[in-house]
Parts: sequence; C-alpha cells; structure tokens
Amino acid sequence: MIEDIDKVDSSVIMDEVWLILAEKNTALSMMRTGIAILVLPLSIMSVLVATSGFYDVV
Repeated sequence: MIEDIDKVDSSVIMDEVWLILAEKNTALSMMRTGIAILVLPLSIMSVLVATSGFYDVV
C-alpha cells in the first residue's frame, strides 16, 4: 500500500484534495442558501405575530 502511494504523482494527490475542498465548499453554500430560504418566511411570520397586537379589526 505504501509503495502505491509513493508511485502516485503529488500533483494528482493535490488535484484530489482541491476537488474534495471544492465539493465541500459547494455543499456548504447550498446549505447556506437553503437555510436562508427557510428563515425568510419565518422572520416574516415573526414580524406579523409581533405586530398583531396593533391590528385594528373593524
């Protein structure tokens, strides 16, 4: 196994590391976007509930 690692070019290993980091970055940005999409309606509902005492229903 160790002999196989020595035969692999270091640039191939670095390319694989960069690929893993790019995939991680993509996954984190998609998760951040999903959280933002879920939080927006929640914040709107919070404002509506917080100000519901000021509504004047005729």
